[in-house]
Amino acid sequence: MPKTYLPHQKQRWLRLYESGKSEKRIASDAKVDYRTVKKGIEEARRERNAMSAQIELVKEALSDHKDQLLLKVDEMAATVVMPPDTLEIRKDNNGSTAPIPLTRATVRINESSILVIDVHAEGKVTWELLQEHLKRDKIWKSYKEWKEVVLTYIKAGIDLKSAAAALIKDKTGLEIGDKTTDKDETSRVYSTTVQTFYEVASRRALKRIDGTNLEGRMVASPDGYVRNGPGGTELAYSPQEVGKCRGGLLSALESLYRSSEFERVTTSFDRLQEVTDRTRRIIDEISLLRMLPGSCRVCRRLGIK
Repeated sequence: MPKTYLPHQKQRWLRLYESGKSEKRIASDAKVDYRTVKKGIEEARRERNAMSAQIELVKEALSDHKDQLLLKVDEMAATVVMPPDTLEIRKDNNGSTAPIPLTRATVRINESSILVIDVHAEGKVTWELLQEHLKRDKIWKSYKEWKEVVLTYIKAGIDLKSAAAALIKDKTGLEIGDKTTDKDETSRVYSTTVQTFYEVASRRALKRIDGTNLEGRMVASPDGYVRNGPGGTELAYSPQEVGKCRGGLLSALESLYRSSEFERVTTSFDRLQEVTDRTRRIIDEISLLRMLPGSCRVCRRLGIK
């Protein structure tokens, strides 16, 4: 049976050959048949080339893996932003608060009637792998706090709109609704007025410039409508007591500015701005590294521990 030579012996022959020794000289020094040395060198070269190709494949796979995770970091940065000043708060067909769209996230009421935030980036494999890489990083504590404060702010906005509706009904003594037909002459405050009050109060709570001047523009028209300016949007209809209705709406708006719900919008927004800025700084630091510390299950599959 021909003698079998170990890989390290073949690799030594290849090193000697590449350093300038001839195959015959190597065979002579090793007291091995020339043909055996020649075959061993060829096998060692194929094994080395295969190993080099494998290393390149692993390097390419690791580079792709890193790029995918850094894209997830970028997606996280795009998510952690301030919501719009005026949230899109409306009711669904069942009378519950409809899902509220944010940047790359949605806030909704779950089956237990609890306000939750669904971040679009979460729940995907790359998100889990990112968590494994940054297992002990401070980003997760800050990110969790950001989500909690987002919900606090949105809850304040929902409560502010509810307070607007309650105050309108209380101060005017009218129900809130819309015309069912063109001939419907029932006295009421229109549903859009609640949204208008909410938007005006939100801008004031956030100290934004509001050029609507709703209080100064609100007029009681002879045809029984309270409008946002002469010939403007109809806010309410009360043909018998249109002046009283206007006064009630103005009182409701002033009361809304003094409400605890108004105050909570201000304080929760300021807190959200602080937490958002801090969380984004941490994300930016991670992004600037252009690499991720630690490892994950994909890294281990590729032989990286």
